Amino acid sequence: MLSKANISFIVVATCSGLLVSSLALSAALPALNSVDRPAIQLKPAASTTTLPTPSLRTSMRPVSTQLVATNSSVAADLAVIIRIMHDQAPANAVEQEAVASFYSNRDYQPLWLSDAGLTTRGSALLAVLREMQQLGVQQPALLQFVATVESREINLAAAEFELSWRLLSLGRLLTRNLSEPAVNFDNELYANQVIMAEIGAFDEPAQLIRSWEPRHPDYAGLKYSLRRYELLAAKPWPLVTGRRLLKPGQAGTEFVALRQRLKAEGYPLPKADTPAYSNELVAQVQEFQRRHGLPAKGIVGRSTRSALNVPATKRLAQIRHSMARLFALPNNLGESYVWVNIPAFEMAVYAHQQPVLAMNVVVGKPRHATPEMVDVMESIEFNPYWNVPVSISRAEMIPSVSKDPTWLARNNIEVLNWHNGRRYRGAVDWATVAQEKQLPFRLRQKPGRKNALGQVKFLFPNRHAVYMHDTPAKSLFSRTKRAFSHGCVRLAEPLKLAEYVLENHVNRGVDIAGTLRSGRNTPVPLDTPLPVYLSYSTAWMDSENRLHLSADLYRKDHRFPVPMTQIFDQQYKQFRRLQLALKAGTAGTEGRLAALDR
Repeated sequence: MLSKANISFIVVATCSGLLVSSLALSAALPALNSVDRPAIQLKPAASTTTLPTPSLRTSMRPVSTQLVATNSSVAADLAVIIRIMHDQAPANAVEQEAVASFYSNRDYQPLWLSDAGLTTRGSALLAVLREMQQLGVQQPALLQFVATVESREINLAAAEFELSWRLLSLGRLLTRNLSEPAVNFDNELYANQVIMAEIGAFDEPAQLIRSWEPRHPDYAGLKYSLRRYELLAAKPWPLVTGRRLLKPGQAGTEFVALRQRLKAEGYPLPKADTPAYSNELVAQVQEFQRRHGLPAKGIVGRSTRSALNVPATKRLAQIRHSMARLFALPNNLGESYVWVNIPAFEMAVYAHQQPVLAMNVVVGKPRHATPEMVDVMESIEFNPYWNVPVSISRAEMIPSVSKDPTWLARNNIEVLNWHNGRRYRGAVDWATVAQEKQLPFRLRQKPGRKNALGQVKFLFPNRHAVYMHDTPAKSLFSRTKRAFSHGCVRLAEPLKLAEYVLENHVNRGVDIAGTLRSGRNTPVPLDTPLPVYLSYSTAWMDSENRLHLSADLYRKDHRFPVPMTQIFDQQYKQFRRLQLALKAGTAGTEGRLAALDR
């Protein structure tokens, strides 16, 4: 039998890690009978703010406040576990202290387990935690723990404490970026206590989890599509074989397979499987092509046949990956925000969760991928200069100048000194300068008709040096696949975005037409910040709530499953940038935001 010192050692070891080891606590529990169980006095919370009543979100249904002390064994063991944790836990173990405080305030009465095993609420919680895995929240350790609880290979009090702890960790992960005025999320202990209050307030765990789900407009449609494709994946749909180019007006056995394949996914077609490529079948093929990022010509070639033959299990995985990325975003996206979906080649502006502007975009080539990021638009620049990146100068411009010394002048490009931005006066041997380790100058394109950034650019300073801008290459927007840039986002209708931003985020009037006619470089700072999200979702919903499934442009989906904590950590600094800017209420928080990037 373990001694009291052994128990304390286990608790110290587990509290210093990410999660408590319930199996270790289970091994220690036989020794708890020899430990006194005095009343526990928890350390006072670091925050002096009074914990709010658990009514922070809508749809809350409080449970009965009358606690029935029928689970004496579980409650007694909980009291001992919490006392030892309180005595031995490090000062930064805020999650453990929040859970301990929660149980202390309810006389250690359990939520999930009784002396007889799982309660109705506990069984419901385990079912919901499994469902979270299906929704794209990858938490393998959590599922393993659920299996341990169900197998009863664990002490009930230890399982009770860890269930609450793990649920709290999940809640903090999914709600960390909420900016509700009633909650001071800068105080970690207080934030954890708020989530624990919510956990105790819901008598239906499914309702609790729904309150944590993403608020992005696509989420509800993706969740419905997930359920639908789970059913579709249970029975593989037929393949469309052969190599013949299928065109309207043809007939053959291939069209029977084509009909069966589309009907298997729910496309509305008559029951009869005729061998003719009829108009109704052409219309549904075109709809399939539109929803899979293909030219909607009704001709079935290699690309369409390949998309048709992607199994339902892979489409289901796409939906899960896209939902996981939504879970990793802040719940509070902003009253208005810009949303770019990279593999969809689309940009939309949302106001109060409704799209108010949408347009096609050009994104980075796979070798110059546009990054996923969250930031805040700070300014618009009319008649912009283009400071040419060194990589483009070396690879594309210097070779052109080597062949044609007039190339720079014809393209309105100037050679500037690195340090002071003045015209570079040194002699340049263009044939050899590209081989030098560091260029002695930089190239800049002046505003004008040939400028690569067109008439306007939208700045949200970031470490990737990525922004949105106009372009003189308008023909690219008519293409179905639009990955042609070096990483920046080119807009099909940039002046419409400029009009929206100036009307809603700039307090002074700006004459766009007159500014453009002047030809002068004119920066316009925003008076209120506008969040910008560069996202990567290969499954998304259109304005009519139809599911679209695109190709994995940058081959990011194949790297899933990724733990939610990893997705969250990758973007947390960017979320904090957004949170600070929204809290400040104005752009121009560069100093504070730059500190977060370091």
